[in-house]
Amino acid sequence: MQLICPICKSPLTLSNKMYKCEHNHSYDIAKEGYVNLLPVQKKNSKNPGDSKEMIIARRSFLENGHYIPLIDKIIECIDPKENSLLLDAGCGEGYYGGQIADKIKSTTIIGFDISKEAIKKAAKKYKDQSFFIAGVNEIPLTDASIDTYLTIFAPLEAGEINRLLTADGQVIIVSAGPNHMREIAEEIYETFIPHDYNPIHKLKDDFKEISYHNLTFQIDLTTRDDMYALLMMTPYYWSVSKDNRDEILSTFSKTISCDFIIQVFQKLK
Repeated sequence: MQLICPICKSPLTLSNKMYKCEHNHSYDIAKEGYVNLLPVQKKNSKNPGDSKEMIIARRSFLENGHYIPLIDKIIECIDPKENSLLLDAGCGEGYYGGQIADKIKSTTIIGFDISKEAIKKAAKKYKDQSFFIAGVNEIPLTDASIDTYLTIFAPLEAGEINRLLTADGQVIIVSAGPNHMREIAEEIYETFIPHDYNPIHKLKDDFKEISYHNLTFQIDLTTRDDMYALLMMTPYYWSVSKDNRDEILSTFSKTISCDFIIQVFQKLK
């Protein structure tokens, strides 16, 4: 892994718990172990990315094991090359990378996210990985340095992915399937509109799809805490009134549909 300076693009060298480039731009390693590589002038708000509340909710929900089938499917898709480097782009609090690291020992995993709160939590828990604050549209790594680019419900920047990926590398994209969390949406909106996002429209000029998987399963939420965590970690929580949220939580014993699309891409030759 070769980090580059987000300001001048020169290589960064590690010395005395600090990354520094030849032009004297420096980046300290925080006490939690992460490095902030998002310069102030490149922020689009004071605290970009997911809030602390969303991050806590997502960790609570995921660590209860609700998305284990998704983890298993992602691991099936990863090419476990020896000494390979996997970039978890938009890694959040680090749960997915942590699960992958437990199963694929030959791969080094690094996580980038624009949320400082998310990266702090990731770095504190997953000490054997490296975490950095940066936006997915400008990741401070050298060209052709990533073997697997993994992104789960995160924005895509096709040109940046193309720059970072090795010639025979892979891109794994997880997005919402048509009926993902349908039961919640039906309680919020008068008419349910299925998800129809397809990343191929953004990647078609530089990548080819080599596999497509639709993973569906159901989870039973039997406690108010689980239902609250699920709501809090999704946009639904922020798009409804307090009365509507309370109404949903009042009937917290629910079966929820999980519907994921997992696509694997490679560079066009």
